[in-house]
Amino acid sequence: MLLHEQECFLRHGAIDPDRLRPFNVITAPPPLSLLDTTDVVMLGGSGDYSVDEEAGDLSWFPPMAELVLASLERGLPFFGTCMGIQVLARALGGSVVCDPTRQEIGTFEVNLTEAGRTDPLLSNLPSPFLANLGHKCRVERLPRGGVVLARSERCPVQALRLDRGLVYATQFHPELDYHGMRLRITTYYEKYKTGDGTGERDRLFAAIRPEGTPMPLIADFLALAARQLGN
Repeated sequence: MLLHEQECFLRHGAIDPDRLRPFNVITAPPPLSLLDTTDVVMLGGSGDYSVDEEAGDLSWFPPMAELVLASLERGLPFFGTCMGIQVLARALGGSVVCDPTRQEIGTFEVNLTEAGRTDPLLSNLPSPFLANLGHKCRVERLPRGGVVLARSERCPVQALRLDRGLVYATQFHPELDYHGMRLRITTYYEKYKTGDGTGERDRLFAAIRPEGTPMPLIADFLALAARQLGN
């Protein structure tokens, strides 16, 4: 899934492949010195890890949080998706909970908040809009300086920004299209299913709507970042 995620960010973010330096920040976090030659930090999702305090081994989290905090201290533009919003929240004093009863797997309606409707990035989206999701965990308590930009019926923090810098994160996947969601469900089916799974694969596939994301959110964010950086 790592290569697929990179491909999705490249395609839907209109990113030059030569400018993307991917790292698995869980198994091999890059040195902080890498930030010296970095313009933008993007942190994607993972179906294999959770930042919930009760989810098990979190030995990978401190170095990841250190990297995120160091990027913010340097004023680097930051965009996180799925687990990225959860890492950002916990690194800045927020909290994350895992609740399978409110999981969202498929395409769901998301509504902009008042702040979202006037936000430089999200205000281009309709409200409600359809977003592709694949999560059991969610942000429960906002990080310091967090402003909620979008929410859904099951998840009160679908998108946020910080009140300083160019820092955004979403629980939904702006980089995943219909086919990407089918691949995600196929790959993580054992984690997504509930009960004995009878008929659930078909139900999960049926929950994906072709008119859902991807949306130009990542490309629009990078355009904002380019203006901030003077490019």
